[in-house]
Amino acid sequence: METPAIGSISSDGGDISTVIEAAFKQYKTLLPPPPDSLLLENMMVTAKGSLDAFHRYYVSCLSEAQDEHGSRLAEAAMLEAHVLQANARATAAREKTLNASSDVEASLQYLQKPEGGYTSGLNGSLFRKHDLILVEDFCSELEPVLVRLTEKAVDPSYMHGTVAWDKRQQCKERDRGRKMSISSDVTFMSECDLRNERRELLKTKIRKPKAKPCHMKSLGVSSMHSPTTESKLQPKEPMPEFVSAPSSILFHDFEVGKIYQQTIELKNVSNTMRQCRVIQPISSLFTVSAGQFQGEAGYVAPGMNCYYPVTFRPQSLDDCSDVIRFRSQSGAVIGVTVEAMIPPVKLDLPPILECGQCLVGTSKQVIFPINSIDGRQRSFTVSANTARSCILLISEESEANNCLVLPPFSIRPKHFTVECGKRVDLEIHFEPQNRETAECGIILTCEKGKSQSFCVTGEGCIPNISILSLHHGQLSSAMSGELADLSADHIIRFPELNPHMNAHQVLSLRNSSAIEYSFKWMLLEPNLQPAPPISICSTETTEHEFDSSLFVVDPSQGRLAAYDIKDFLLSFTPKRVGKFDALLTFELQCADVSARSTGKEASCSDAQQSAAATFSIFTLELKGSCQQRQLMLKPSLLTVAGRISMGCTFKQKLQLVNMSLGAVEFCFETVNSPHIIEVVPASGSLGKDMEVDLTLSITGTIPGRLEVGLRCDITGEAEPIWLLVQAEIKGAEVIIEEPCLDFGLVRLGSEVTRTLTLRNPSSLRTCWTMQEECGFLFSPSSGELPPLGTALVSVVYTPTHCLTLDTVLGVDTAHGGSSSFLSARAEVQEPSVCILSCQLRVCDSYVGVPGSYTLSLYNQTLLPTEFEWGCLEGKDSEFVKATVEASRGILAPRGTLEVVVTLTPLTVGELSDLSLPCYIDGATEPIYASIFCKVHGLKACVTIEDRTETFADPATRGQLRLDFDDSVVFAEATPTSLCLVNESAMVATFSVSVERLAVRKSAPAPLTQQPKSASCSSLLQRKGGGASLQLPAAVVPSVGCGFLVQPSRGELQAFEKIPVAVTMHATMWGLYTDVLIVQIGDLEPMRIPITARVTGNPLFFQMMGPTFNKNLTFNRTPTLHFGSHCCGRPAVHRSVRVTNPSPVDIRLDWQTFKVIKDDPQLIDLIVVVGEAFPLLDGSSVVSQEAQDARADLIQVHMRQHEGFASGSLFSVGSQQTMVPALSKANVTFQFVPPLTCDTDGDTFNGYALGYMSLAPQVKNVVGVVTRDDGYQVSALRMDLSAAVKPALLQLETADEEGMLYQLTAGSLLQHDGTILNSVEATSSFLLKNNGQMSLKFGMLIDGPFVLSNVLPSVGCREEGTYCLKPHCAAQVKIGFSLTAETLKGSTGDLQVTLFENQLHYHGQVKIKHDNETQQVLPLQAIVSLPTLRVSHEVLDFGTVVVGHTRELQVNVSTQGVSAVYWSVTHSDDVFEVTPCKGRLEPYTCHSCKNSRSALVVSFTAKKEGSFESSFSFHVLLGEEVIMLKVTGQGSLDQAFEAISDYKS
Repeated sequence: METPAIGSISSDGGDISTVIEAAFKQYKTLLPPPPDSLLLENMMVTAKGSLDAFHRYYVSCLSEAQDEHGSRLAEAAMLEAHVLQANARATAAREKTLNASSDVEASLQYLQKPEGGYTSGLNGSLFRKHDLILVEDFCSELEPVLVRLTEKAVDPSYMHGTVAWDKRQQCKERDRGRKMSISSDVTFMSECDLRNERRELLKTKIRKPKAKPCHMKSLGVSSMHSPTTESKLQPKEPMPEFVSAPSSILFHDFEVGKIYQQTIELKNVSNTMRQCRVIQPISSLFTVSAGQFQGEAGYVAPGMNCYYPVTFRPQSLDDCSDVIRFRSQSGAVIGVTVEAMIPPVKLDLPPILECGQCLVGTSKQVIFPINSIDGRQRSFTVSANTARSCILLISEESEANNCLVLPPFSIRPKHFTVECGKRVDLEIHFEPQNRETAECGIILTCEKGKSQSFCVTGEGCIPNISILSLHHGQLSSAMSGELADLSADHIIRFPELNPHMNAHQVLSLRNSSAIEYSFKWMLLEPNLQPAPPISICSTETTEHEFDSSLFVVDPSQGRLAAYDIKDFLLSFTPKRVGKFDALLTFELQCADVSARSTGKEASCSDAQQSAAATFSIFTLELKGSCQQRQLMLKPSLLTVAGRISMGCTFKQKLQLVNMSLGAVEFCFETVNSPHIIEVVPASGSLGKDMEVDLTLSITGTIPGRLEVGLRCDITGEAEPIWLLVQAEIKGAEVIIEEPCLDFGLVRLGSEVTRTLTLRNPSSLRTCWTMQEECGFLFSPSSGELPPLGTALVSVVYTPTHCLTLDTVLGVDTAHGGSSSFLSARAEVQEPSVCILSCQLRVCDSYVGVPGSYTLSLYNQTLLPTEFEWGCLEGKDSEFVKATVEASRGILAPRGTLEVVVTLTPLTVGELSDLSLPCYIDGATEPIYASIFCKVHGLKACVTIEDRTETFADPATRGQLRLDFDDSVVFAEATPTSLCLVNESAMVATFSVSVERLAVRKSAPAPLTQQPKSASCSSLLQRKGGGASLQLPAAVVPSVGCGFLVQPSRGELQAFEKIPVAVTMHATMWGLYTDVLIVQIGDLEPMRIPITARVTGNPLFFQMMGPTFNKNLTFNRTPTLHFGSHCCGRPAVHRSVRVTNPSPVDIRLDWQTFKVIKDDPQLIDLIVVVGEAFPLLDGSSVVSQEAQDARADLIQVHMRQHEGFASGSLFSVGSQQTMVPALSKANVTFQFVPPLTCDTDGDTFNGYALGYMSLAPQVKNVVGVVTRDDGYQVSALRMDLSAAVKPALLQLETADEEGMLYQLTAGSLLQHDGTILNSVEATSSFLLKNNGQMSLKFGMLIDGPFVLSNVLPSVGCREEGTYCLKPHCAAQVKIGFSLTAETLKGSTGDLQVTLFENQLHYHGQVKIKHDNETQQVLPLQAIVSLPTLRVSHEVLDFGTVVVGHTRELQVNVSTQGVSAVYWSVTHSDDVFEVTPCKGRLEPYTCHSCKNSRSALVVSFTAKKEGSFESSFSFHVLLGEEVIMLKVTGQGSLDQAFEAISDYKS
């Protein structure tokens, strides 16, 4: 809709709101839609921990744009409310219709300013704050101007577009230009640029009504008025018929070879249809295409537009400009300027590239980072500035290395590209050859022809290092005749030391240059020569030595920073006596560090890139000497008078004196063996010219003469000092504590041990020795006792013959000590045992049957005697196994013991040569017991029913046979039995086994998986038992049949009968044969033939489980229900699992049939030529080998007729299904719903038959099994059922009004004035599925309406998809989320209307079914906005005495159903209001007191005069601002004092 003209705005004040709304809509179109507040909050939280700087910058800019967008919406709402209030106050004084321009017959007319009260109610400052126009900007305050009418009527000013309309047209044209642009390099005006341009236009043109009309200049209309007559219209000049937008066109940042395009819009501002002709520009770079007109024949209607595309084809990168002219029918020419220019290159590189200082002969590298300020990708080339540079030396190598050489500088890279957001390092190598400042100029040329000049500077210098000071010493020179290195600059002397002492001096050096160096100290051997002048008496003759390890410099190498002072520690540590010299040289190198400049100024560190040169700065000679230490010990010889007892300590005082140059450390040796000699303190430190008192302790441990040399070690000295000690030591004695040694009764040949205790009662060490005695062994036999110590001696007595012992034992003491004695006694005997009955006779025994017998042993002495039974001896010992219950033991003195002997014969016959030995401990020969046995053998037989066969009897062989019934059913265990009889008294083992088809017992395992729920289990039970059948508790062989023998092995007791059960287990049909082998003991095995025939079908569907009966048919057939489905839906697939418990792979060939009601056919006749069900390859072609194998076979089969071929209605996914052995396979059945059906629906029934086929290698196994397949065995059947019905959901809302939400904006407000994040109201409706099929659907809801909940949950695996089962209902709760952003209009595409201070939100719930049908439910939400009413608009306090305060009351109240939180702001301290903020509850009735409040406004006259101010009442979440104007008069006259006034 077009914006009204200026004249209509003056006549109708209500249209100004449209202008304001249009102006703010312009900003809304420029800004992107605000993001969701929760999404923005999540983005800000994520950006806080992000390492990407661009991410954080983008999120901050997005947050600022969101805040700016919200504030502008609030300002627009406030301004619109202000205009509406002014419109209400000026309703009675609207301006009359402007019709002065319609009277063309009058020769004169006056342009008058319209009268009315609308403009008086507008706040001009508020309009200008937001860059909006007022009526005063268009109406001049000059006197009426007389205008003469010409032949052609002049268009009045109100027919021209306003500035807001023009700017909106520019925005539309700019958007249109974006779509029509060929290249994306045209720069569009941003919102900030638009705001700035609009502000400048308003300030410079609109606010100067005396100047030319602003719209003519801003819209590109060429001026045709003289500046001296700006206030008068020129009737002779033709008025413009067209205005252009934009007034000028700019192409920037273009490239050669591309095409750029923009559009010019011309608007017809006259009152008649016009034509316009374009005049092409002079330059061939710009061309104007044919115009685009909305009318016919190139005519433009009044107020309509036409468009001219302008194309720019650049041929170079130079700036160019031209003018496009448009001529109208009246001859007026409109000019539009066209320009093309490339902005200059902006790099953050300083104009002077400072490389700093560098040593002559070395090189330095400085790196300057280059970034593009304007953010565009640019390519640059570095070249020499011949006006400022030295001679340019460019070699082939430098060109290949992308390097520019300008001695003494080299710059790399020569060609580079600066990409957006990335940095390029510019490396400058500086290598000065002399001590001076070097300078050269370079030029950075852009790929688009723009260039910048830079200056590269550097300074060459030499090292400047000086010695600042020498702490703890001074620098000296060589004395006359002194041996020194004459090349040294200075001599550093260390004080005279003793060996291994330290002396330190600190040398301070200063770096007076601005370069950082790498230093190193070199320690060299000096060239010693006498220093001049040389004389005979002064010449030094002492020899000097050089040792590099004696002198140390710390640090020996490192870095010396620019202008830095560094201290070096010089150390001298001599290791031997003598004089030492060394030559110390200080060398420098340039530090290997590259400099980098990161700022706009050339501030970079001085550093050398390579050690091209080494500088020797100065040389120092180091001198030091060392002499021997001097110590004295008083006395050096100590002789002790008299004798010292062993264990006693003797002490003597000593004294040690130090006469060395420094402190010494001493350490006395401590002697611990054989005597204890020590000095206290044993070690310590002794200062120069000091002495210490010592104590010598002597403790003797061996009697005799003591003479020891005690050593004292001195730290740093190779030779120790000695102390000689002489003394005499006396000895000690030993005592035996036991009075007698009694060994008691001793067995001949054994050993008896006793213990003696020796004690030393003195404080001396004693050596003792036991006296030797025959038959006795002492351990230890000798030893040494410490002072007051004891020792244990073990005495072992070993007798050689029987006797009564009584003797004496003695102990001798060394070094003349007295001996000690004690008596020893013992009684020695030997053992004697016999067997009371020495012969054992056994008359009846059996092979392998053990028998127990008793023998008695008697002890003939008083000694406990050990015995042990041996193994049987004799010729027949290998045929009998003998065990003794107590094979070994001890016989008490004079005691008798009965022993049980168990004999087990191993052969048949009489065994007489047997003897059992018994060994007696201590006896040389064993005693024997003689044994005689008579042994019998084993006899057994096998009985089946009334037939018997005996082992080892040829007359009964071949009479037994084991046959099963002919009707053995698959998966049923068929048992039979036989009997094993033991006809002897022997216990024999037996084993019964099957030769080939044996099975082993295992835990029961169900054939099918049990139902997961009780409902499924009960359903299966109602249908006949379900999956209760289990496999036999056996593992069947791979051929599909096996025989289980129970028991298969065991023992036959004497004369015992054991029945043996043989059970057949089959998992596959066929005729089976095998042999049963019976083995009893070591008798010859018996072989019994077995035959069995198995029938039945092993396959079954897992959904039903295996069910068979004796008649070889299923108890029931499983039915697969496809359910109810809609017409036209995709095919429905149902996958079922077929289980094959047999050990053979079975192939199923499927055929599907449909059942037709009232079918008269009874049977089907099937004729098969060749193989009935051949194996199909990938192309469904019968293999050639199968055709050749059965090409001459013709078969005819007959079956009961139940249905016809189903066609495409029912089908199986794969025609052939291979079910692996002992595994499962999935079979997919498919039902294709027809395209049409009856309104009540259709039902379809059918079935599928799976015929079983076997591989040739498993059909016939020679000697084991033979099988049939195809039509000769029963097929696997599955009944099929499906229904087709229409689909529809029934929608029922809880309210008669539908889905209606009623909220108030005040519900977002808390009592403290804070705003809640959101308030949600919910409403629900009911979804009912009245059909027989499950319906899948999705729900799309317009925001801010949200899906709250669906009860019960009907969700599917796919997100946002729901499934409602037949005859089920679901309650859907839809919520309306009210937030502060929702009140501002941030609702996306949702329709929002404002009516009677209420916001109406209209949305929909779209229910989309999976068959592309859709149901719609409308949604509506009504939000009541807060409304505040102030009882006064103007408050006059009258005249108040200065210094007094007067108070008046103002009432505020609510006018709606929403709570209000209000606040008052003002900037004058003369007027005050109390309270300044508060909360009002909704207005419900006249008696509601919380919906209104009384405010106290006070006025304090501070001086004489008039006061005027205003209070602004702001409503939180409201759009209106209510102004209360207050006035008052201050006076010094006391006559105006009122009773209610009070002094402040």
